[in-house]
Amino acid sequence: MTTATLRATCDDHTRYVAGCRPCQQRTANRGRTRRRAAAYGHIITGHADTTPAREHIAALHDQHRMSYRHIAYAAGVRRDAVRLIANGSQPLAYPETVRRILAVSPAPSIDEIAVRRVLAGHAPITRLSDAERAELWRLWRRQHTSPVGEATFARQFGVTKSDAGRIRYAADRAATNPSHAATGRTNRKAA
Repeated sequence: MTTATLRATCDDHTRYVAGCRPCQQRTANRGRTRRRAAAYGHIITGHADTTPAREHIAALHDQHRMSYRHIAYAAGVRRDAVRLIANGSQPLAYPETVRRILAVSPAPSIDEIAVRRVLAGHAPITRLSDAERAELWRLWRRQHTSPVGEATFARQFGVTKSDAGRIRYAADRAATNPSHAATGRTNRKAA
């Protein structure tokens, strides 16, 4: 008998009610069954391993720059649950929580949408931030199989060649240290 089939409440209540004798009896019976199962090595919990969810959260957070808040909102779970699972503090969680986290797919950010609009020619490059322009450079280079340079980029997007060179430099710098692309930080120490 598993704990999933054992209700901790009586038929009259949806939650445990203190002082209700049938609720007390069912809760005691459920506790005895769990302790007995644990004693025989058949630990019956209503919990699942969070390792797949932890790996999925790490991928969403690192590769797609999704915050824990965004992941929690998309999964419909508490932000604290996502944080605890991501940190490894919570090795077990309800199976539904794990399923919901695993169901979260990386949504394109507003930045990615803006870059793709410029790349498609539907918006001017002037609307992009420096980090978004660097991402535009990377996507543009990926589309071209033949070697293309700053002059071609400048002509296509209506910027000067020197601006194209600065965008390329920012893209190269972001590729060597990806965390700087999102934050704009540098390795230089403050004077």
